[in-house]
Amino acid sequence: MKASVIVSIYNGANILNKTIFRLFCQSISKNDYEVILVNDGSIDESKKIIQKFKNEINCIIINHGKNLGRCATKNSGIKIAKGEILIFLDCDIEVKDNFVQGHIEKHKIKDVVGVVSGIEYNSIEIKDKYQQYLNSSIRGSSNKIDFNNIHYKYFGIVLFSLIY
Repeated sequence: MKASVIVSIYNGANILNKTIFRLFCQSISKNDYEVILVNDGSIDESKKIIQKFKNEINCIIINHGKNLGRCATKNSGIKIAKGEILIFLDCDIEVKDNFVQGHIEKHKIKDVVGVVSGIEYNSIEIKDKYQQYLNSSIRGSSNKIDFNNIHYKYFGIVLFSLIY
């Protein structure tokens, strides 16, 4: 198995059908990657929604009985992951159909030790405080990132979209 996608889920019922679905529509064979959905004690309908994906090829579902935090969800996924590459996502990320393939390809480049994903916005309009935070210059963020001049020599870039 080439990659394991570990998705941290906490109270994401309003977006899970859209975001999780995209992980099973990737441009590479489903036999080349697995999706590990880790429900971190959600108190909304998240647990019920992710059960819809239990019959997908290489889909593994883990349910924490209570909220243990993002680190615990990642560690739970890591413990059972079979992929050579680990890809971490939060449940509000909508990926493109070449997302997993992009990570795999970037890892083939000599000297690359990790891949950083960047947010690709569907519009420049900032609608709420969360978007303002993501784009805050205090964070060092920008709506227009020149990925050709990224300062991380040993990291590749793969884009995704953030669901609001």
